[in-house]
Parts: sequence; structure tokens; C-alpha cells
Amino acid sequence: MALAKLETKNNEKYFQTLYGHTLDALKISKYFIDNNYLTIENFCGKWNLKIEELLKSVFQSVYLHDVGKLTIEFQKNISEGKKSQKYPHPFFSVPILIELDSKFFCGLPLETCAVLGHHTQLYADMYSSVNTHPKYMHNEIKDFLNQSTDAYFQLGFNKLFEFDGFRTLSLDNHKPTRIRRCINNINRKTYNFKDKVRLKAVYSFIFSILQLGDDYSSSNFADFISIYNGDRRLFDSVIDSAESFVPLIDITSDFENQILEGNNPYSYQGELSDHMGSSLLFAPCGRGKTEAALLWGSQFLKNKRKNKIIFAMPTQVTSNAMYDRLCIKLGKGNKELGTKYVGLFHGKSMIKLGRDIKENDSDNEYWDEDDILEIKGENFKGSIFFKPITITTIDHLILCFVHGFPQSDFSLGNLQNSLIVFDEVHYYEKQTLEHLITLFQILNEMKIPHLLMSGTLPNFLLEKINKENEYGKPVTDKEGILFTPFKVVKHNENMIEIHEDELIPNPKVLQKVISEYKNNKRIFIICNTVRRAQAMWSSLYEYCNVTLYHSQYTFNDRIRKEEQIFNNKDLRPYILVATQTIEISLNISCDTMFSEIAPPDAIGQRAGRLHRGGKNYIENGHEFILNLYRTPDMENMRKSPYDPALLKLSFDSFQDKTYNYKEIKEVCDSVYEKYGYNLRIPTELRNFFEKNVLFGNNWKSTSYGIDEARNLDLRSNEYQKISVIPMSIYNNIEANLRVENEVQVPLWMYLKDERENIGDTKFFYTINSPKKEYIICRIPYSFEKGIDYEEFFKGNPHISN
Repeated sequence: MALAKLETKNNEKYFQTLYGHTLDALKISKYFIDNNYLTIENFCGKWNLKIEELLKSVFQSVYLHDVGKLTIEFQKNISEGKKSQKYPHPFFSVPILIELDSKFFCGLPLETCAVLGHHTQLYADMYSSVNTHPKYMHNEIKDFLNQSTDAYFQLGFNKLFEFDGFRTLSLDNHKPTRIRRCINNINRKTYNFKDKVRLKAVYSFIFSILQLGDDYSSSNFADFISIYNGDRRLFDSVIDSAESFVPLIDITSDFENQILEGNNPYSYQGELSDHMGSSLLFAPCGRGKTEAALLWGSQFLKNKRKNKIIFAMPTQVTSNAMYDRLCIKLGKGNKELGTKYVGLFHGKSMIKLGRDIKENDSDNEYWDEDDILEIKGENFKGSIFFKPITITTIDHLILCFVHGFPQSDFSLGNLQNSLIVFDEVHYYEKQTLEHLITLFQILNEMKIPHLLMSGTLPNFLLEKINKENEYGKPVTDKEGILFTPFKVVKHNENMIEIHEDELIPNPKVLQKVISEYKNNKRIFIICNTVRRAQAMWSSLYEYCNVTLYHSQYTFNDRIRKEEQIFNNKDLRPYILVATQTIEISLNISCDTMFSEIAPPDAIGQRAGRLHRGGKNYIENGHEFILNLYRTPDMENMRKSPYDPALLKLSFDSFQDKTYNYKEIKEVCDSVYEKYGYNLRIPTELRNFFEKNVLFGNNWKSTSYGIDEARNLDLRSNEYQKISVIPMSIYNNIEANLRVENEVQVPLWMYLKDERENIGDTKFFYTINSPKKEYIICRIPYSFEKGIDYEEFFKGNPHISN
């Protein structure tokens, strides 16, 4: 009996047969097909494929995915409990697959490619070091191929397509060099194929169903053995129902009511939900854009045209906030129930998911082995867009298209039947925005519907993305953009002055802030840099209800900060000092705002946290005022972080008056037209995509990790950051070398230290741990303040030890 799977427990070996594992993988694939048939039909329609041929190709890929295990060497090793790295079964399956491949898609052997890449993602030099020459088990291969018709009829595939079984093979014992020549030939053919977008879409779709069946039938067998207490040691199929491996969301008539929490939809939300294609949305902050996106996506899911909604967010913080919000909404107020439908993925999502699991199991302080497995499983599901709704970052989404991580083809296959929502699409810096617009072009060619949402939707962006009316006329919240929730008051002075490199908050500003505080108001103060925010906070921290918030805390501390801010969302009096991190990450509101001038769209975002959801700038006798101040950068012409020329145009364009969001957009359009915002499209992302359609690069040459690009710069240098662990947290204890203790600091700080300091006088130094290399930062750090910029600028005598 040929074997496929081995699990050990209490020094006992438990095996699953090749046919049993294959049946389990097919059961999951069949359940997916049955519950997504209309979605698959829609996919075939947009690529002019016959659904019977596609489904037959899926069946053959899944059935044959482990046929390379039918060698004497592999079977001997598995029976003895040994690994078979020298006999990689995907590689040795190629001589069998290439003969049986249906080649239904333009004569290309996509089934062979899918099987070849189901353990190691395809790249040009894969398996180049294999030099073994195993012996195929000819009789077992023949028997296994003959059993394919049994599986075909038993599982009901006969209702989907015709299949007469596999033909008889006269299989030679191929040498590795001959197999590599075959793979290189496939590589050349696919690389030279003209319609690369179509090829990538069809291949990744087939691959994702194969991977779904294989991964979860394997994990199911491991789970099965972990609780099995009988005497058997050899098993065939062990899956009775595949329901848990194909999560579904039921879009009932009550879904709209659930999303809107019993409220009537705004007129623009109803208008958007009628759009059955890629769309643009212009609506102010606090007017239900997220709910509008869910209603729009639910129409696709309801008629089975698509089966997943992906929210692509600007940052990890915004991803976490959206995840919490949607879990609560989809769980009808119960966050834990909502996790059945909502997934999360970004570079630090394991920490977030782990914290959530501990919250639901407060009796145990530490993660046990089951907790760790659950966290890893949930994180993996997020990375491949397993659940009906997934929240991720734009970094991870982009890497799906360029072989940017080990499971990117799996993820991209799931994206083929997804909708993608981009929140606050105008928010990104120029280089990132250029990559995003290039991605939008690829999405349009790949026919993946997406929604681009913005609180300002500036013309410079519209002119690039909607040049040929790809998205039609933007849906606009015509009612909401005319509300006047705040009044701008300009101050022709800096909020913070610089004297001999020392930052000194403007005494007039401090006086106004303290006066508002004493009047029981909620006050937000927004600075353009962390250092200036720290200086402002240091002048106010004696007041008990004051919080500093920016991006440069450890992941754990940042979550604590957000919890602190949310817990204080109704607290009066209250002062929040923050950077531009506040612009999109927090669903909170204040009575009075003090802000350094920023680009006009950023000012619009900041204003969304002033009298959030309000209609008039005066309520109950209180005026909601946005106080705008100049910044030192406008005089010293230092780009920190905004171009001084853009800041000057922005400051000059605002007037002392009430504003609605229609007028904010007009300011944006005027400023950017004068500024000459020139976006260069397409970016190198296009070349990366076309080079990595099937084979191309190993993912390690494209990224450092699962959402951190390597040779593809998603952000310009001045916006790049590195991860460090503060010395005060590390404290020379190896157990503290953990990613949740890392802080993201600007790359320029590290480079400045490298240039100006040597040896032990450096602020930064590296430590190697068994898992990775960590950078330790000697600059003082605290939960209240984060990395202390003043100590950094004072120089080495103030280094923390």
C-alpha cells in the first residue's frame, strides 16, 4: 500500500495512504467547487474558458499532486520515518504529469506547473541541485492511475465533466538532467507567452484549489491523529465533511440591516451597492464608507459572482482597527464569533491575533502549544485570504503579484474570485501611490473588481486612474460633502519654534490649549514629526488626561496606546498629542484641534477627527475650530516629512472660514495643480509582475518577509523605516529579542549614526539570535514617550545603557 503521510505520537508512527490523502484533498476541492460553482463559471466567462475543461484540469492536478511519491526510495524513507529531501516528489512527478497534462489552456502544461510548485513556489532555478535518480514503482503508478475513475465517480465529479481515466504510461526512469530540461522548456514557453495577465490568472486559480485541498487535508490528518486513541496505524480517507475548510458567508436579506446596525442607508451607499464593477467613492470621514464598501461587496457575494472581500489598508494599525471593527460587526456584537468570517494579515498580525486569543482565554497568562498552533493557523489563513473577508496591508497585496512570499501564488489564486477595497487611496506618498496606480492597471487587466475610496479624491489622482473611464463616474456622498462640521482659523506663526536646535512650543498655543482643557474640552494637537509631538507633549504632560500617540512605539505598547485612547474616547477634559498617524487610524473625535499645516488632503483627514459626523460647525453654542499653524520647515526648506513648497501652497490656500468637504476637495485640486504633482506610471512593479508570471525569481530575492519588499521599493528612502529593539526593553535578556518588542524608526536615524559614530559610541548595534538578526537601540525609550528624539540629537553622552 503506497504511503503519502506520516504522523508520530508517543513514539508511534501513523500513516495515511496515497489514495486516502488524495481522496481527502479531492473532497475539499469538490466542496469548494460545489459551493462556488457560479463564481467559477464567472471566472471562466471572463477568460473565455470552458468550465468543464477547467474543472477537469483542477481534478487532474489534485489527483496527481503526490504521484511523485511513488518511487522506491520515497516509500522506503516514509515507512522508516525518514525525510526525503533528496527525492523531492514534485520534481519527480514531472515525467508523469507532462504526459498526462490536459494542456487545455493554449497548449501549456499548467497542471504540471501546479504540481511542481505545490511545495516550493515556482522559480527559474528550482530543484537545480537535485542529482538523485530514484526508481519509479511502475505497477503502483499504474494502479494509482487506474483508481482515478473510482474517485471521479465516488465524489461526484462525473456531474461536472467527462473523464475516462488516465492513459497507460510507458515510464522511463528519467535522470534529473532530463527533468530539468523539461522544466526549462516549460519556463521558456510560459515566459514567452504574450497574454501574461491571463496566464497568471488561470494558473493561480488552478493552483489555489490544489493548494487548498493539499494543505488542509494534510493538516486535517495531523489533527485526526492528535486525538486518535485506537490501534490502527494505517488510514485511508479520514475526512467526512469538508465544510470547515471552505468558509462561507451567507448574504441574507438581513445582512444589510446587520451592516448598518438597523439604520437606513445613506443615498450614496445605496447607489454604490448597485455598481457591479470597479468603482470610485468620494465621501467624507465619518460617513460610513466602510459600510458602503461592505454593501457594495455583498452584492457580488450574494449573486455568487465573487466569494471574498479584501480590505487593503495603508498601515498595520489601520488594519488592526478595521479587523476589530468588522469582527464585531459580522459577529453581531461578539468579536470572537466574527473571527469565523474575518481574517487579518500583515507583518505583525501574529502578535495581534495572539493577544486576541489570550483575551478570550484570560485564565492562562502564557501561550501553550495549542495556542501557538492556532495563532499560526489564523495568520496563515490571513496571508492566503482564506476567509470571506480579510484585512491586510497594501504591501502584502502588492507582493502577491510578484512572487513576494512563499504562498503568493496561492494568495493570488484566491484573489481571482475576490473584490478589493482600498481605503483612503489618496493617502500614500508619491512613490507608493505610483506603485498602487500600476497595481490598479494590473487589476483592471485581470478583471478583479475593486473599490477606491477617498475623503477628497483629488483630480491629479482621478486623471491617472480614470483616464479612459475605467471606473465610470465617481459615486459621491452628495449630502455629506456639503456639511460644514468645522471652521478653520489660521495663525501666521509656528506651533513649535526651533531655537539652536531646541524645540520650544509656542506659549500662545499652550495657553489656548490649557484654557480649552479647563473648559472641559477634548483637544487634539497634531504635529508633522514625532520629535515635535514629543516636545509639545512634554510641555503638557503634567495634566493627568494627556496622551502622546505616534508610530514609533513597540507593537505591544502601540496596542496599549490605542486601547488607552479608545477607552478615553468620551473622556473630558482630555488632550491627545499626535502625529499624522491619527489621520486614518483612529475613529475618535474632539471639540478643538490644533494642527501644523500639512498637504490639503491630509488636513481634510485630520479634520475628520474634529466634530466627527457633525453637520454644523456650531452646536450647543460651541464652535468646532481647526487651528492651523505654520511649521519651521516652511522657512528652513527641510522636507520633514512634506515638501516645504507644498506646505506653503496649502497654508496660503486655506482661509478663515467654515469648510465642507466639497470645498476641501477644491482646495486639494487647486494646490496640487499649482504644485505640479507628476505621477510616473507604470512603475517597476509592472516589470516585476511580468517577470514572475509563473517561474521568474525566488521569493527571497523580492522580499525580506511576507510583507516587506526587498528589490521593489514600495516607499521612497525618506519614508523607509527599520525595526529596532530599545535597549531598555532588551536589557541583555535573550528572551526579550521578540518582534513585538521592535520599534519602527526612520532609516535616516540609523544612517546618520553609521556616518557620525564608531564602535561603542553608536546608538545602534546588531545582535544575532537563533531566529534572526536584531538591531538594538541605545536611545532612551518609554511607554509614555517612545524613542526619545531629544536624547538622540543631544549625542552620545546621553546614550542609555
